[in-house]
Amino acid sequence: MRITVQLLPLLLLFLVIPLSVVHQLSVFEAVLITSGLLVLRTFLVLYGIGRTTSDKRVILETLSVSHYVEKVRWCLDYLAIDYIEEENVGILGLFLLGRSVLN
Repeated sequence: MRITVQLLPLLLLFLVIPLSVVHQLSVFEAVLITSGLLVLRTFLVLYGIGRTTSDKRVILETLSVSHYVEKVRWCLDYLAIDYIEEENVGILGLFLLGRSVLN
């Protein structure tokens, strides 16, 4: 799983509860921080969608045990398409990154 700018607000979101306990924040303050992080994440995702990139690499994000990934890998090899393979964390990657294996 790649750590991107879009992923950082979600990682910070996991720290809201421990920080609210340590710093004794009220429920309102914790909800306000959570809302701000979600708005920031939405802005970063929408900004990334509208931005064009010159990076045209094909990245195959693989799961440890997935017959779907094997089929995609076989097709890429058969068509002689160069790709970069990156290990993913599975369902956690779907929740954190908001996307599935290939995007």
